[in-house]
Parts: sequence; C-alpha cells; structure tokens
Amino acid sequence: MRRHMIRSEAKSMKKFLFIWAGQFFSILGSGISAFGLSIWVLQNTGNTTSFAMTVALSTLPVVIFAPMAGSLADRKNRKHIIIVSDSLDLLIKILVIITILTGNLKLWIVYILNFVSSALATFQSPAFAATIPLIVPKDNLERANGLSQLRGAVMNILIPSAAGLLYPVTGLSGLFVVDFLTYMIGMATILISSIPQNIKQEEKEEKQGVLKDTVEAFQYIKSKAGFLSFLVAASLINFFASVINVIIDPMVMEHGNTRILGFVNSGAGIGLLIGGILASVFPPKGNKIRIMSLSMLLSGLGLIIMGINPSWYVIGGGLFIAMLPLPYVNGSALTIMQKKIASEYHGRTFSLVGAVSQMLMPVGAVFAGLLSDGIFIPLLREDGALAHTFVGDIIGTGATRGMGLLSIVCGFCVIAVCIYLFTNKTISSIETRLPDAE
Repeated sequence: MRRHMIRSEAKSMKKFLFIWAGQFFSILGSGISAFGLSIWVLQNTGNTTSFAMTVALSTLPVVIFAPMAGSLADRKNRKHIIIVSDSLDLLIKILVIITILTGNLKLWIVYILNFVSSALATFQSPAFAATIPLIVPKDNLERANGLSQLRGAVMNILIPSAAGLLYPVTGLSGLFVVDFLTYMIGMATILISSIPQNIKQEEKEEKQGVLKDTVEAFQYIKSKAGFLSFLVAASLINFFASVINVIIDPMVMEHGNTRILGFVNSGAGIGLLIGGILASVFPPKGNKIRIMSLSMLLSGLGLIIMGINPSWYVIGGGLFIAMLPLPYVNGSALTIMQKKIASEYHGRTFSLVGAVSQMLMPVGAVFAGLLSDGIFIPLLREDGALAHTFVGDIIGTGATRGMGLLSIVCGFCVIAVCIYLFTNKTISSIETRLPDAE
C-alpha cells in the first residue's frame, strides 16, 4: 500500500527570499572562518601537499555521505535536518575556538574540522535544495537558482576580502567569532519559517533504507538517457577545478600577503557576481547544454591565462575569466534537473548527482599537491628540466612556475571536455528529448 506524506503550501518567492537572506549570512560566516583556516595552514606549513589535504578532506564527505543525505532529505523532516546539521557544526567550531585561544590548534585538528563541517553541509544541502521547487513557483525556478548562484558570487567577493583584512587584526579566533554571530542570524530565519515536505514512498522502502534509495536513484538517472554521461563529464571538470583550488593560494602567497590573496579571490567573486546577474537577467534560450559547453570554454581560457605569469593581477584576471560563466552553467544545469526529475526523487537523485559529479575532487586535490611538489615545481626551477626550453621562456622559472604550468594543462583539459559535451548528441538533446516531470 502506497503512503503519501504531503504538506503543501502556497508557493512564494517571498518565503524563498527570506530563507535565502538568512542562509546568506550563515554561509558568509562559515566562509570567513574557512578562509582563515586556509591561511593558517599555508603560514604554518608552507607545504602544498598539506594544504591539498585540507581541500581533499573538504570534498571527500560529499562522495561518502551524499547518498545517505539524499535519502534522509526524501524521508525525514527537512527543517529538522537543516537545524541539526547547523547546530552540530556550530558546536564543533566552538571547540575549535577553545583550541585556538589555548594555543592547542594543530594541523590534524584542522583536517578533522574540514571533514566534519563538510559532512554536515553534505546532509544539509539536499534538504535545502529539494525544498526550492516546493517553495518557488515553477515559472520562477530559473530566477531562484540564479539568485542562489548570485549568493555564491557575492560570497566569493566578501569572504576573501573580509577574511584577508580581519585575519591580521583579529587572528583566527576572531574569524570564528564572526562565524558564530552570523550563524545565529541564519538559524533564526530557519526556525521561524515553515519548510514544506513532499514525500511519496512505500512503507517497505522506509525499512530498506539508504542502499535501496541509492540504487533506485541510480536507476532513475540511468533511465534518463544522457544524464550519466553528462555527470561523468562534470566530474572530470570538477577534478581539474579541485586541482586549481589547491594551487591558487600558494601561487598568490609566494609573491603576496593575506590582503592580496583576498583581492585575488574577490576578483573571482566579481566574476561570479557578473555571471550571476547575467544568468538572472538573460536566462539561456535555445539548447542550454550546448550553450553551457561553449560558456565553459571561457573557463578553460581563464585557467590558461592564470598560468602564464606569476603576477597576482594576471592570476586574478585569469581567475575572474574562469569564474564568469559558472553561475550561468550551474544554474542552467540545476534548472534542467529540477524540471526533468520528479519531486519525490529530488533529495536522493540530487545527492547522487552531487556525489558522482564531485567524486574525483578529493583525488584532484591530493594529486594537485603531489604533482606540484613532486613533478611540476621541479620542472621549472632555475635548474629544472623545462627551465631553458620554450616553456620556461614563455611562463618563466621559479618557485610557483610549475604550478602555472599545471594550471595551463588543466585549462586545455577543460576545453577538451567542453568540446565533447558540445558534440555528443545524446547529452546535448537532454532538455528537448526528455519530458518534464510531474
């Protein structure tokens, strides 16, 4: 016997905007403390591999816990999931503040913090994402997704600038205090808002749990011809993106300081902001996936520019170009999934999509450290194998020029994946070939 547990309310952009604003402040504080931890690791280790491990441990929980998180988002009260995950994250960060003030913060503690905080965010994300189609009218989905991308863009401007300026003044503990205060704002908006549910499932399915949900989600996605191939391509792009995430900060810090690092990352945020505005004002018309593929070519070009010169403004300019199309690409992809996937599958399928598309990111982060320290940096030292070749003549030699070469290689790889997406007819016809879900 099929049981329906449905709580429906009038859909409203106002409710979405209220929750969106609260999450804005909460994510801002979390980002500031995370940025401060990155600076702390670089300053205390000076080792690319150690820094790469912090990035890898931030992405690994998505791969491990996403199927379970999606299953819970479809089965349990989403408001409770958001509150519990946020509260546990706050408790952990209070403990970190204590270790900082007592002088006991160690690298292994940072590793644990990154892993646990990312795991909690993994449980919260599908619960929040699955509520958007239930809160927002269908005609406004693209606008709501555009606003979500816009929020990420603004964060990428505010977080590096604020953290880069505050860190020398308040220290790492001050950044965590800011995180605590902004958390209270975000939690207040969740507590006073009603989060709708839309759950349809068999009673027997509840007992069979996560594994069955994951298999069911995989079969559901597999039935949508072209989706899996698209996810594999997205996973490859995310692999190269995770490599870039690791090498940007060491490249900038080699010739700069925390303020310059903040400016460079803010430049990336400005690119995301402009892209988010364009995505909201000028939503894609025509074949979205092919337009997305062409847009991502710009990201590949930006990564190539980043590696050409060690000057922070060249790195920042390349990063700006690389980030510009991402809100447009991510928002369009999310809109396609929301329209093609039935609402009762949103939690588990969105989580599985996240796990598959990001499954190579921890590998990319670890590889970035190993490749940089073990291969690329030695190649372009003053006495390196490529120092006196045309490669060294073009991009120069020195401590970070090997990372520059790695950035260029990643840029060309991203371009190759974009060409594949554009020319694959099964993938490019997803939007027009597959019917909208009920």
